[in-house]
Amino acid sequence: MPTSTAPARHWRFAPVLLILAAGAGFWLSGLWRALTLDSLPMHYAELLAMVRAHPYTSYVAFVAAAAVATAACLPTTFLTMVAGGVLFGGWVGAGGAVASSTLGAAATYLAVRLAGDGRIRQWVERDDSPFNRFVCHIDADPFVCILAMRLAPMIPFPAVSIAAGAVHAPFKAYFPATLLGVAPAALLLGHLGAGVSGLFASGAPFEAELLWRPDIIGPLTVVALAGAGAAVIAIRRRART
Repeated sequence: MPTSTAPARHWRFAPVLLILAAGAGFWLSGLWRALTLDSLPMHYAELLAMVRAHPYTSYVAFVAAAAVATAACLPTTFLTMVAGGVLFGGWVGAGGAVASSTLGAAATYLAVRLAGDGRIRQWVERDDSPFNRFVCHIDADPFVCILAMRLAPMIPFPAVSIAAGAVHAPFKAYFPATLLGVAPAALLLGHLGAGVSGLFASGAPFEAELLWRPDIIGPLTVVALAGAGAAVIAIRRRART
């Protein structure tokens, strides 16, 4: 008895449609207006009260909501990392930001990979385009290539997830490269958030000069140097391939 594969092909697009629906719902609801650094001090007191009353539940909810927003390719990565530090402290907040960013990016990657079904890669490989050269770099050393892109601040976070899924980059390289690639920025911004949380509590206006306080600039310097060192190593390894 012949079996039609049409329904199975249609189901490939279900994850992508869910991601698009989540993104559309976010924009249509107007919630994007609240995702700014200016809104964080306004709601700091109520958010902190919620965290103190339900620390574990709040932390899980924070990671889950940030992961969904990341999977939907919403511009929330920067705010998530800062907010994690403000509400949970530099190290714990950074851990939540790393977890949510990595899980959300993995969901985007898998959705695009499933929907593309290898056809996007076949189309890219037909000519000598920049995308074809990108595929060659991915094939040569997928871990280093993806790690270098994650550490490059000029490349949008969702673009790496979409591109890696479209060309079928190995998941066993994509996941750890993403995990390590987001860690420096999460630690940097998490400690920044932890440093300015006292300002939010006092109600004092935020001024750029306050970033030079020893309790803020110290951890930021250490984390920035570590991230820069990791980026240099990844780029030099990629150049050798």
